[in-house]
Amino acid sequence: MLADYLLLEWTILIHAAYWKLIVDDTLSTSAGCDSIVTLNLVINNSYSSVESITSCSNYLWNGTTYSQSGTYYDSLQTASGCDSVETLNLIINNSSNNTLNISACDYLLLER
Repeated sequence: MLADYLLLEWTILIHAAYWKLIVDDTLSTSAGCDSIVTLNLVINNSYSSVESITSCSNYLWNGTTYSQSGTYYDSLQTASGCDSVETLNLIINNSSNNTLNISACDYLLLER
């Protein structure tokens, strides 16, 4: 039987793409019996991405249509269940439609 109160004092700081750590520690119960504690620790990193887009009209991103310039965020989950944050820096350069009504006699010269 494990001790009534089990105190583990491990400090682990890991920053990597993927870590798997197995630690065994032998402790004693209050009755003097050995107890083996195994820590199976898997650390999966979160994910983040930044997209910068310039569009001439509305822009569809992750199922949402945007019509104004701005910075937008979307929170998802990775396959391992970790948080994922995607950022969209969007610039909308609105298209313009112009109608010219021209009336001419004999000929018309249009220059660009």
